Parts: sequence; C-alpha cells; structure tokens
Amino acid sequence: MEDEDKEKLINAVKKVWNQIKEIVSNVVNAVIEIATQWIDYINNYTPVGYKRYLKMDQLKQSERISVGKSNNWRKIHGLSVRRGIR
Repeated sequence: MEDEDKEKLINAVKKVWNQIKEIVSNVVNAVIEIATQWIDYINNYTPVGYKRYLKMDQLKQSERISVGKSNNWRKIHGLSVRRGIR
C-alpha cells in the first residue's frame, strides 16, 4: 500500500513539475516573441528626432565630465565656452 501511495505521489509531483516547466517555457517564448516584434518595429520605424536626443545625451555626458576642464577641451567636444565672472 505504501509503495502505491509513493508512486502516486511521485507521478503527481512529476505532472506538476512538467506543467510548471511548460508554463515557464511558454512565458519565455512569449517574451522573446514580443521583444523580437518590438526590435523589428524600432528598426523599421525610427522615431522622428532620435538623433537630437542622442546628441543631447552626449552633450549632457560631456557637461558632467567637463567640470574643471579648459575652454579648449569644451570647444573640441561641442560644449559652450564658460566665461569668467568680471
């Protein structure tokens, strides 16, 4: 009797485990499919003005690292020249 109960329990646990694996694999496949569709959309329909946003990010990064740099360095990297207070 105990062996039969153990077998039933083992089979039930295996069924549950297989269902969990199936659900996880379905979720992973759905996420991959959605990500692929999103990447295809971005590649085919680039938003208007994206170059401006990239340039703004680059300038903000340069501004952050320009603290203490000379005006010549700022000119080379396309930043505004800092004028001294008179």
